[in-house]
Amino acid sequence: MLEQSVDGVTSNIAVYRETARQILTYMQSTPTIYLPSHDPDSLQRLATRRAALPVNAE
Repeated sequence: MLEQSVDGVTSNIAVYRETARQILTYMQSTPTIYLPSHDPDSLQRLATRRAALPVNAE
């Protein structure tokens, strides 16, 4: 999601991309802990309150 690439299953790529763009826009203005349920590191990010950074912000 941070790279804005379609990397999962979706029935509508346009909707997926628009949703990802909206999340990225939000993350650029508000520190956000991004916790995808399929990511084994989600628990650690939550425990340490590590905010996700958009790729272009690093």
